[in-house]
Amino acid sequence: MDRAELLDILNLSTFIAFDLETTGLDPVTDHIIEIAAIRFVKGRPKDRYVTLVNPDKHIPVLVTQITGITNNMVRTAPKEAKVIDDFLEFLGDAPLVAQNICFDWEFLSELCKRYERSIPNG
Repeated sequence: MDRAELLDILNLSTFIAFDLETTGLDPVTDHIIEIAAIRFVKGRPKDRYVTLVNPDKHIPVLVTQITGITNNMVRTAPKEAKVIDDFLEFLGDAPLVAQNICFDWEFLSELCKRYERSIPNG
């Protein structure tokens, strides 16, 4: 059985792998500063979505050391309100996967709540 057949059996012929970088660990008080996502179709990358996000708050030095993302880098980046609609459109109804899905999912869910958007099915 090849990869495409296995993904079909698992109902994952199309899925999106995503990762978020944030200003901290609390999805209520901290904010997303980068979103990266790749849409896979039959096991192969097809589309990608990558953006920095202006969190409207200072990025702590420790976060910059971990992520390499600086306050200067996000200064002219789109704000959350713009990014959430673009990202949700990219996601569509595809299943979502992530290395640390619990962490990323909490931030994505909180962002959707903050802007009164429907949380993806994931």
